[in-house]
Amino acid sequence: MTDLAGPRLKVARLHPSGLLLDFPFAPPPGSAVYVATFWPEPAAPSGWSFAQWQRGPHHRGVQLPQIADLGDVVGFRAVTRPQLGNVPPPAVRSGVPQPPPAANVVEWWGYLHAVERGALVLHGPHPSLPAAYAAAQHALAAQVWAGEPAGTTPRGGPAGSLGVHPSRERAWREPAQPPAAVSLTWHGDTATVSDPRFGWLHVPADDLAAALTRRSDELVRALQPLIRGIDGTEPPVTLAALAALHLPDLPNIHAPTPPPGPSTPEPPAPEPSTPEPPASTGPDLDGPS
Repeated sequence: MTDLAGPRLKVARLHPSGLLLDFPFAPPPGSAVYVATFWPEPAAPSGWSFAQWQRGPHHRGVQLPQIADLGDVVGFRAVTRPQLGNVPPPAVRSGVPQPPPAANVVEWWGYLHAVERGALVLHGPHPSLPAAYAAAQHALAAQVWAGEPAGTTPRGGPAGSLGVHPSRERAWREPAQPPAAVSLTWHGDTATVSDPRFGWLHVPADDLAAALTRRSDELVRALQPLIRGIDGTEPPVTLAALAALHLPDLPNIHAPTPPPGPSTPEPPAPEPSTPEPPASTGPDLDGPS
C-alpha cells in the first residue's frame, strides 16, 4: 500500500479484552482482512514465519496473539475477490475452462511501536516485510543506545585525536539480531553503521567523516588485505565505517587548512620578434641593361 506521507505513527483503539478495533488503513469494500505477526525464522523456506490474529466476536476487529512484543512486525492484508454474477461469460458457456479471476490484494506493513492505555501504536506503512523489520530494528537500536549511561561517550580514534577505539574502551549494546538493512545513526562523538554482511559497526564520528572524504576504490584497495570478503560492492558508508575501524592513516578533519602561499609571478611573455630588413647591396653600378 502506497502512502505519500510516508511511515508515521498510527493509533488504533484497543479493547480491554485485547481486541484491536481499528485498522491502520481503509480496506476496500467487500474485502477480507487478515492480520499476522511476522518474525525471522531460519527453518522456514522463505526465512520468515508468522502467527495469524483471530477475528473478534461478531467479526469485529482482531484479537492480539498471546505472544506479542514491541518491535514485532505486523502485516495487514485485505483481499477482494471479484464477483462473476449469475450470468456466465461466453467462454464459460462454451465449456472452455477459465482461470479464476485474480484477487485484488492491498497490504500494509508496520511494526508494533508502543502499547498505551486503550490504544495500540503502529509505525507504518513500510513498502515490504523486510523494510518494516529493518525499521523496527533501527527503532530498537535507537532505544538501546538512548539508554547508555551518561559519561561513557568514547574518545576519538586515529582521525587526529588521542584515545582508543570505542569497542576497546567499553562494550557496546546492540540488538541481538543482525541488521537487515544498511543504516547510519549518529550519537554525538560516535556513529553506528549497520550492514547485513558486517553487522553493527560502532566508530568515532570524526573517523567516519574522514573516511567518507576518500574515494571508494581507494578504500577497497586499502581494506582488501585486512578484511576478507571486500569486493567493491559494499555501500560507501559501510566502506567508510570499516576504514574507520581498520585504517590508521585517515586525514584529520579538524586540522586547520594551511593558508595559500604567495603566488609566483609568471615570467613576462617574450615580445614578438621584428623581421630585419634585407641587407643593402649598394648602388647598381652597371645601370639598367
